[in-house]
Parts: sequence; structure tokens; C-alpha cells
Amino acid sequence: MRLKFITYLSFFALIALVVVQVYIVNEFIQLKNNEFDKKYGEEVFTALDLVKNDFNYDPLDSALTYLDRFADKLMDNQSDFDIIQEDARIKRKIAEEFETIIGEQEKITPFLKEYLPQRGLDNDFITRFNVRELKLIYYGRSYMIISDENEATAEAVEKRESKDFIFVRSNAVGLNNCEFKLDFYIDFNHKKQIVIKEMRWILALMIITMLVVAVAFLLTVRNMFRHKKLSDIKSDFISNMTHELKTPLSTIAVASSSLTMEPVLKDKNKSKQLSEIIKKQNKHLTQMIDHILDVSVLERNEFKIALAEAPVRSFFEEIVSSFKIDIGKDKVQIHQNFSIAEDMVAEFDRFQLTRVMNNLLTNAVKYCDEEPQIELDVFSSSNYLHVNLKDNGIGIKKEDQRQIFTKFYRCNHNHKHKVKGLGLGLYFVKRIIDAHQGTIQVESSLTGGSTFKITLPLKHK
Repeated sequence: MRLKFITYLSFFALIALVVVQVYIVNEFIQLKNNEFDKKYGEEVFTALDLVKNDFNYDPLDSALTYLDRFADKLMDNQSDFDIIQEDARIKRKIAEEFETIIGEQEKITPFLKEYLPQRGLDNDFITRFNVRELKLIYYGRSYMIISDENEATAEAVEKRESKDFIFVRSNAVGLNNCEFKLDFYIDFNHKKQIVIKEMRWILALMIITMLVVAVAFLLTVRNMFRHKKLSDIKSDFISNMTHELKTPLSTIAVASSSLTMEPVLKDKNKSKQLSEIIKKQNKHLTQMIDHILDVSVLERNEFKIALAEAPVRSFFEEIVSSFKIDIGKDKVQIHQNFSIAEDMVAEFDRFQLTRVMNNLLTNAVKYCDEEPQIELDVFSSSNYLHVNLKDNGIGIKKEDQRQIFTKFYRCNHNHKHKVKGLGLGLYFVKRIIDAHQGTIQVESSLTGGSTFKITLPLKHK
């Protein structure tokens, strides 16, 4: 419960950190955008003053001439200006015509295209002119076509407030046939690229920082769960080992005490039985201690095998025969199938491979709710010897199949507490097969039994 709380708390802290970083980046980008607008806006403003004052040239001169002619022509074709003042659609159309003429005739854009690169600035931009107030003059009388207060200029106000364009300046122009107020805007096409380029190192640092924090968080959480899992495995191992050691020790203690009793001393059969019990439990205890010592050897990579030539078929037949004697012939059915030559000989460590087979056969019997039915298939292909052991046991869950060869790991099923063990058997099996440069795989399903498939490189004669 505490681990989950810490994990959730760390996760929310990470999310909060990401949100803060995103907010900071967004604010920083906005700041850079404002700096860009100010810098480029001032340069454009300076350029306009330069061309008008120093060069004594107004880049709108040709456009203004066309506008005056257009206004005069408009008045000649319109007898009643009161109609124009009542029709918002006509007024908006007149304003748009003014904007179109200015856009076609202005000389600001060509001048800026040459001027800005001289200042080390980008010259890929588009310009826009917005007429926000327009009066037509007819025989001394002025007729308001559009103004900031008119509803007809709502679209113009929306254009004027566009975030993409930089507002540069406003001009009030008075001609013979019209008066108008004009806003000039400029939009740089590469604005985003320029802004991001200027802050690329800060963005890269923030991204790298976030990635490092995220990776550190994931690794920490993974290690926390892994340590918890190892702690659970260790506790389970200690519990199982304690039980496994106590059982033979208790049995030996009871049998030893019984041997000192007078009636037992007089009865040779009972004395012999108790001696056999002590001998058997002592053997079991020695095996468990050897298992634990073997772990230490494997951890130090001192585990070695002694390869020697041996007849394959007789080797496996002897293992099966000895196993049946130990467990009882009537308690298990083992079907053997050999698809190899009678006299086939291969190189392997007889002792270690015997441990492998005994472990697999023992598990097949222990984890079975019915009468154990085991099939042993031995065959060869190309340069490999294949040994398949199939049982009718309770099976192994898919999520457990990836970890059954891990040290101290025991599957989470109902038999875990019924069948005691240290979780070392399949770990030794895997290490022994690896030492032979072979492979071992398991195919299993719940209630469908398990099949262990061993493949060994074959050096046969």
C-alpha cells in the first residue's frame, strides 16, 4: 500500500513538473514572439521613415493617385450618396476596392524586400493594408462610408486584431475626392522558425531535462517494484527453507529419541526402520544444503560441466527406471519414445543432466491432481538432440512461464503452499542446459499440462 502511494505521488509530481515546464515554454515562446514583433516592427517603421524623409519619396504616391481617380469615378456614377450611407454591403465593397488598389500600387513592399536583408533580417513576408475609416467628398460635402464605430467595420476590426500580423503604423490621408485612415500590417512567413531557432538551446535543454526526469522516474519505479518483488521472493524463500529444514530435523530428532527407548532397542526391525528414516531425512537435508551451496557456486560463475561420451537411449532409460523405483512404480506412468539409433552416443555431463531430468520428472508428479501421465520423447535433427517431457499436470500460467527459471521464483497457484520447495529446481535446470550450450523452453496452459523442450548441441558418433 505504501509503495502504491509513493508511486502515485511521484507520478502526480512528474505530471505537475511537465505542466509547469510546458507553461514556462509557452510563456517563453510568447516572450520571444513579442520581442520579434517589436524588433521587426521597429525596423520596418524605421525603413518607412527613411524612405519618406531621407529619400523624400512616399511609396504610396502612385496608389493615392489611383484612389483619387477611383473616388471621382465612383461619385460620377452615383447620384444619391444617401443610398450608399444606408447600405452597409456597398460601403464594405467600396472599402475593399480601396484596399485592393493600395495593395496593387504601393511601393513599400519592394523597398522592404531590399532593405531588411541589409539589416540581417528575414525578407520573406506579406503585407496588408486595412482601411478603417473612409469619407467620400462631393462638392464640399463629406459622406462617411466606414469608420471605427460603424457595424460595417466589424470584419476590419477582426483583421486589425489578427495575431499573425505585426501592426506597423497608421496614416491619415486627405485627397481631393476622399479622406481615409489606413493601417499597415506585415506578416513574416518564417516567424515561428526564427523564434524557435533563437530559443533552440533552451528548448533542447528543457526537453532533455524532462526526458532525464521521466527516465529516472520510470527506472526508480521499476527498481522499487523489482526490490519489492525480490523482497517477497526472499521472504518466501526463507519461509520455505525454514519449513523444509525443520521437517527433516524434527523427523530425525523423533527417530533418534525413539532409538534410545528400550522396546525399540530390543526390536531389530523397528530399529532398522528408524535408522532408514534417519538416513532418508539426512539425505534430504544434505540435498537441500547442496542446493543452497550450488547457488553460491553459480553466482560466482564457477559452475562447470564434465562432458563425456555416453549412450543416449540407455542413459534416459536408466533415469526413468531409477525414478520409478524412488517414487513407486504404481504411482506414475511414463511413456518413452525414442526416435534415435539404438547405439547413438553423445557428449554430455551425465550427473548434471540426470539432475535436470529428475527435477522435471519430480515436478511433473508433484504438480498433478490426477494420476501422473508423462511422455518422454527423445529424437535428433541435424546437429541437435531433442528431449521433450510432457505431463498432465495443473499447467503454468502464461505470465509465470517467463519467470519459472528465475532463482527462488515459485508460481502463484494453489499448490504453492501445498507443495514445498525452495524455487531453485528449474533455476538449476536452466543453468545446466545453458552450460551445455543448449536451450530449454516450456509450453503450457492451465489444466492442460506442460511440455518442457530441451535442445542440446549434438556431438555424436
